Amino acid sequence: MALSALRPKQEQSLAERAYSVIKRKIIDLTYEPGSDLTEAFLAEELSMSRMPIRSALHRLELEDWVIADFRKKTKVKPILKQDVIDIYQMRSLLELPAMEKIFAEKRTWEFSFVIEQGLLNIKANVHDLYERERAETDLHMTIVNVLENKRIERIYRNAQDELIRIGLSFVRSEERDNKYIAQIIKGWEDMILAIREERKKDALYIFDRDHLSGALKLALKQF
Repeated sequence: MALSALRPKQEQSLAERAYSVIKRKIIDLTYEPGSDLTEAFLAEELSMSRMPIRSALHRLELEDWVIADFRKKTKVKPILKQDVIDIYQMRSLLELPAMEKIFAEKRTWEFSFVIEQGLLNIKANVHDLYERERAETDLHMTIVNVLENKRIERIYRNAQDELIRIGLSFVRSEERDNKYIAQIIKGWEDMILAIREERKKDALYIFDRDHLSGALKLALKQF
């Protein structure tokens, strides 16, 4: 095969790698919200030419992870207060009905163990903020799956990376309090027990306190 025929595939592979690395660093806040991203900087950091970097940035712009202004300067999309409100509103609209359905269909015993398995994954990643936040969003995805609605699942999965970025943006400040993660884990444990014992009111209260209205208040503290 001619070398010229290989080059487009090589460029495509490099662009895909650049996209994955840049997106991961945006999500885990290595590239902070609002920070500048230049082709020169990224090419040097990722040890590749500007062509795949340019392709990756174009894709990230289409997906709303970066913003290019009229001077073609690229910035990481900032996290806005309305973004946080919208994300937690989505969580409430999806996850509260899912929790209600667990009790209505008397799946509490079965589902308490499903959540417990997700909590074990959170505990296994307790010292890695990014992996812990991903484990937690995976657990929330498990709750959403109770609705058995593929369209809803796609909506949540499409928002999952932004959920992680928003979560990390306020979790990092709370990490200075050593009690924070212990409280989150204790909350999950209390909720699992309430579900297992069919204490619906307690389970929904804990869920709202730790993951919906309470979490929203924490997230909004950064603004």
